[in-house]
Amino acid sequence: MAQNLEDMLGFLSKEPKETVPLPVGGDFVSSGFVGPWRASTELWMLMSQGDYNKGELPYQFRNLVGGWYSYYFVTTEAAELGAEFLGSRYAASRHWVFQVPTADVINFASEEGKAKWGSQIILPCRVTGLKSRKYRHEMHFVTLPSVVASVATLLGYSNPGFDIAPLMNLEDELPDEKQTKLIGNDKDGYEGSLMFEQREALWLALGEKNPEAYLEPGSLDHKGRPSPYAMTSPQLATCFKAVNIPWPEPVWCRVVTVSNPHVDGHSKAGKRLILPTVTEMWPDEASARAAVGEVETPQEGKPGGRPDIPTAWVDMPDRWRDQMENFKRKVSQGTPVEEVYRETGGKDVFGASLPEVLAWLPHVEATESVEEDIPF
Repeated sequence: MAQNLEDMLGFLSKEPKETVPLPVGGDFVSSGFVGPWRASTELWMLMSQGDYNKGELPYQFRNLVGGWYSYYFVTTEAAELGAEFLGSRYAASRHWVFQVPTADVINFASEEGKAKWGSQIILPCRVTGLKSRKYRHEMHFVTLPSVVASVATLLGYSNPGFDIAPLMNLEDELPDEKQTKLIGNDKDGYEGSLMFEQREALWLALGEKNPEAYLEPGSLDHKGRPSPYAMTSPQLATCFKAVNIPWPEPVWCRVVTVSNPHVDGHSKAGKRLILPTVTEMWPDEASARAAVGEVETPQEGKPGGRPDIPTAWVDMPDRWRDQMENFKRKVSQGTPVEEVYRETGGKDVFGASLPEVLAWLPHVEATESVEEDIPF
């Protein structure tokens, strides 16, 4: 179980020492996989049918699908050595990889379902710039907006969410017109496509008027000029820390696989490939388990599934709710959650940890006007 939010999602409210720069230029389980996931956008992948150990090939981890091994490397140097060793005609491709020990997934319906995934569930999508015609959709129109929406919801930012239903169970032989409707096409671009319009609405709700923005605020292009892809919204930039920073600790979330909506998004055998999306995030293991109904919790049977009021506030429920509404208002205005928690007194005032406070936010409305914090 994660000890506290700082160990898990606390990095969203901190200035990182280093962030990962982004480039410029199967079987479906309906409920997804709920578990403690790790993710990184800084992994390079090579594929081979050869079975090699780490003494032969400097990979970090690998998985086997359909007779092919995907070897993942943590540095470009290691990937280059791997390509040379394999005699590959292609350079390693950069991927955003989500992985979780299969034994840690808490919502498998049966042991048989768990067994077919092996010891690790590894779900990748390509990391590219928006100028990549064949692969840009994987990150920019599928995985990325799903993660941003889930982080925004966890942090209490108002947003329309990201609907993955149009990407469910697409046919193996995908018509060109369906691809165009979903993600655009190589010739005409992506504006007006369904998934890009969802991204546009999500970005706008988070204060970003440029739906193509995905680089850190203040980013420059290769000529030293302001990048047209640089973000200007503090809220969106905060959500992007879950993209730009490899997760230092596992994050409890629900990862759902969807169909790759590109006409060429199929395997050598002609089967439609899958991509990862994140549809929910929780501050801790207990919240995740309660959400999937695996264990009994004190929240069961209460109106709306609200958490317990901290002991120190049991006799003042209205004042506690005022505190939570004021907290949510500050978070919705873009103040990092840990800063709000610290400046309003932390555990000394709330009598609750930050994850316990965050668990209350979905159950209150943000105050519309500035109010003084209520002293304990």
